[in-house]
Amino acid sequence: MFYLATKAVVIHKGKVLLLRRSLREIAMPSFWDFPGGRFKAGQPTTHTTLVKNLQREVLEETGIRKIKVDKRIHVDLLHHGIPSQLDVGLIFFVYNCDLKSSPIIQLSPEHTAYKWFSPKHLPKDLIRYQKQAILAAFN
Repeated sequence: MFYLATKAVVIHKGKVLLLRRSLREIAMPSFWDFPGGRFKAGQPTTHTTLVKNLQREVLEETGIRKIKVDKRIHVDLLHHGIPSQLDVGLIFFVYNCDLKSSPIIQLSPEHTAYKWFSPKHLPKDLIRYQKQAILAAFN
């Protein structure tokens, strides 16, 4: 079984926004991640619902209301995406996103920090799909 998730590579002034996951998170605690999240069970999966899910998740996790979802830049599959359900994986749809103005970030309880990273100075603990998506966003 797989869950679908959307993730946003949010770029502003040549930097990418990453959020540090809380230590209380079951999956990948304390890792840097893109804003985004899983689909609710039973949601239809059209392009429109993927974009709306992404906008909702970005708002919930960062407080950013106005985000321009540009194009899908990466799709990836992670096995063992949910530690409590080792037979479940995650399919990520990653989108390049831009901001029209400088945001004021308001983190959700799922995260403890945020930072705008230059593509040349990324955290060491990023996983393969994150590095590939950032590379695609800046090319």
